[in-house]
Amino acid sequence: VQRKLYKGKLHYLPFVDEETEERQTDSKSGSENVTSDTGNESISVNQPHTSVGATESLHPKGPVADLLPALTDPVPENWKTIEGDFVLIMCNTVPLLAHGFAADIRCVTGSPKFHILYIKDDVGRTNLLSMLMDTETGNWIHKEGVHTLCTRAFRLEPLTYPGMLTVDGEVLEYGPCQAQVHPNLVSAFSRKRQ
Repeated sequence: VQRKLYKGKLHYLPFVDEETEERQTDSKSGSENVTSDTGNESISVNQPHTSVGATESLHPKGPVADLLPALTDPVPENWKTIEGDFVLIMCNTVPLLAHGFAADIRCVTGSPKFHILYIKDDVGRTNLLSMLMDTETGNWIHKEGVHTLCTRAFRLEPLTYPGMLTVDGEVLEYGPCQAQVHPNLVSAFSRKRQ
C-alpha cells in the first residue's frame, strides 16, 4: 500500500490571542505561532468560548472576510507558509468530525481560531495506521508526525494534480482555496421532542 502524497503550500495567519497579546508557541521547537503537539490549551469541549472575536463587526449581508486577500493575490507578509509533500491537512473548528472520529478535542464551538493538523511525508505507513487506530479517542493528534497550529485564516495551494479537497464531507473543486474564522456565528435549530 502506497501513501498518497500531495505537494502544496499551506499559508496561514498565526493566531494571536488579542486579550493577552501572546503568540502560541510550540513547546518542542520554541518556534513562534504554533500550538504544541501535546497542546498547551486546557479548554473543555463543553466550555463555551466567548473571548477573542466575540464582538466582531458584521456586514448587513453577513460577515466580512477582511483577513483574506483575493485568491489571485499573494498572501500578506504577516502570514506564514509551510511548503512540502503532505499526507493530510485538516482544518477544524469543531472537535468531532463524525461519530467515532475525534478530530481535535481542543476545538471549542464559537472559537476565533482554526486548529490545523497536518502530516508531512516523513510519516511511515505503520505510524499512519497507528494514528487511524486512535481517531476514536482523539489521541492520534499526539502521535509523532502530527503537527498542529492555530490560525484565524488560511490558504491551501495544491501544487500537484489530481487531489481531493472537502468541506464538511462535500467535495470542492480541486485548486487553491482559503477560509477565515468568523466566531460565534452559529445558529442551531432543533425540533422539540413530542
